[in-house]
Amino acid sequence: MNWALCMRERVVDYWTDGGPGVKEAAEQALLGKDEDLETFLRGRRGGRVFYRNTSDGMQIVAKADKNNEPNVIQRLLATYGK
Repeated sequence: MNWALCMRERVVDYWTDGGPGVKEAAEQALLGKDEDLETFLRGRRGGRVFYRNTSDGMQIVAKADKNNEPNVIQRLLATYGK
């Protein structure tokens, strides 16, 4: 599975489960380019999406905003190593 497809699937989840504002923003991202998907997933607070390569393709393992990113990175390092 490629990165763009992983992002698209994640945005579809937001489109399916989100409220009206989230659903509208997700729809616009889905109609746009890959960069629009990434911008939507990053959010207004500068969110980050973390993924890892697996034998089945890419797997999204975490999402963080600027405030909790260091904690998320520490947890990922503890879970998956370097």
